[in-house]
Amino acid sequence: MSFEDRVAAVGIATEFQDNCGQVFKVVDEDTDNAKTQSSLT
Repeated sequence: MSFEDRVAAVGIATEFQDNCGQVFKVVDEDTDNAKTQSSLT
């Protein structure tokens, strides 16, 4: 990995650590939306 890739990975990990509750909420909403779309098709 390049230095820039490592810096980006640390930034993503830090963002997740600081906002993991929000990330899980978005994932849950997206999962529910995907289930709804699957049911409708």
